[in-house]
Amino acid sequence: MCSSPTAKSLHIPIFTVLVGKGGRVPYPDGTDLFGNPTYREMEIAINPELLKSIAAETNGAYYRATDRESLQSGLRAVLDRLDKSKLLEGGAMANMREEFPPFLLAAFLLAALELLLRYSWLRVFP
Repeated sequence: MCSSPTAKSLHIPIFTVLVGKGGRVPYPDGTDLFGNPTYREMEIAINPELLKSIAAETNGAYYRATDRESLQSGLRAVLDRLDKSKLLEGGAMANMREEFPPFLLAAFLLAALELLLRYSWLRVFP
């Protein structure tokens, strides 16, 4: 049951990170009179099995982050597993050529011509 058949068919790994604990957790509810945030307990449902199956079917990995350190280590592990060859090969941006300089030059020439004509031949008389 892959929720991402396109990624699977293109052999793109999906790395899933479950952030938080689930269950009853404090949820931001608004602010009090002094501008401090107020919280209320709210039930948050999580589905780690779905994230694990998505990661397994696409040859990715599943990580669970319940605190700052586990989030950092999970994200570091994801970055270490990413394919870095695409960054080193030149992509479509390597052959990019700017097309605006001739248009910019034409705009400046037309603006200069307008100024020249405004103060000479097409001058407005009071």
